[in-house]
Amino acid sequence: MLDVRRLRILQHLATYGTVAATADVLQLTAPAISQQLAVLEREAGVPVVEKHGRTCA
Repeated sequence: MLDVRRLRILQHLATYGTVAATADVLQLTAPAISQQLAVLEREAGVPVVEKHGRTCA
């Protein structure tokens, strides 16, 4: 089952464009955001972001 909180992180990432910006908005650290996205990918069984250096699309 997908965690709604992690889906909201993904939604913020789509809006703000970077893990760092998403972390700032959610008042979390960038590693915390990355960890939550990794867990979401495991839950979904598919990649949820396409990594491009320091940005995700």
